[in-house]
Parts: sequence; structure tokens; C-alpha cells
Amino acid sequence: MKNVNLDYSILMKNAIKYGDVKGHIPYNDWINNPEAVTLIEHGCQFNCAFCGGSNFAYKNNFFNKSPIFRDPKQVAREIQSAYEVLGAPVFVVGDINQAGPKFYEGLFKEIKEMGIDVPLLTEYFKPPSLEYLQSLSKTFPDFTAEISPESSNQKIRERNSFF
Repeated sequence: MKNVNLDYSILMKNAIKYGDVKGHIPYNDWINNPEAVTLIEHGCQFNCAFCGGSNFAYKNNFFNKSPIFRDPKQVAREIQSAYEVLGAPVFVVGDINQAGPKFYEGLFKEIKEMGIDVPLLTEYFKPPSLEYLQSLSKTFPDFTAEISPESSNQKIRERNSFF
């Protein structure tokens, strides 16, 4: 399960094959503002009330433990492939920093070795360390950081999540 591959070329081929581009797009304005997605993990460390990928859901329905982190090399390949197929920024679902230094250093090493230069969207549940941010900015000069759950109001974040 750790090596599932998200292949955007299959999505594009099927959209053409079945003559149904509209049925294959993930959101209304995707054609004008595309964004690719990849996941660093199955499950999550947290139990946010609005998310079907919570720690509780994965432990009780899919695996004995959660999260299960994917192979950094595979994640790097998906980032590269998604950008090659779509030419769009790639949103990395899952807090790379919370995965720990071994994971993010491995991922950043793979990305550098592959020569990947893509705009990256990242999400964070807790503020990342300065060391992590410096490493990220050396690997991706063009990145965006998003706080999740999506509110800067800590009271709203606490109501929606079970950190």
C-alpha cells in the first residue's frame, strides 16, 4: 500500500478515450487553474472532525497503524510526473515536517537528484521548524505554505481538530 502510484497520464488518457474531460476534472475551475496532488501518507497523525483520512478512520478501517508514510522516492516521482503531465503546481497532502527529518530529508534528496523544479503547495498542522523551512526553501524556491485545518483562528482550529 505504501507504493500506490498517482498517475495523471492515465487520467488524461481516460478523459480523451471516453470523451469526458468535464467528468474527470476535480473542481469547477480546474481547466483555468489546475493543481496536481500527491500524498505522503496513508492516514494521518491527527483526528480532524471534517476529514475522512483521520488517524482513527485509518486505524479502524484500513490498517493497524496510522499514518503509514509512503516511500519518498515514489512521492518525488509523482511530483515530477504530475508536473510533466499537467505543467501545474503540485499540492503535497500531509505535513512533510510532521513526517520527521528522516522522511523530509529523504524526499528533498530525491527531488534534488531528479532535478525537479516545480511550484509546490505544502500543508502544516503545526508551525514547522526553521531547519525544515530552510531545507524546503533550498529544495523548492517556489513554494506555498498552507495551515490545516484551514483557519488562522486557533479556536476554530481546535473545534475542528483533535490534535
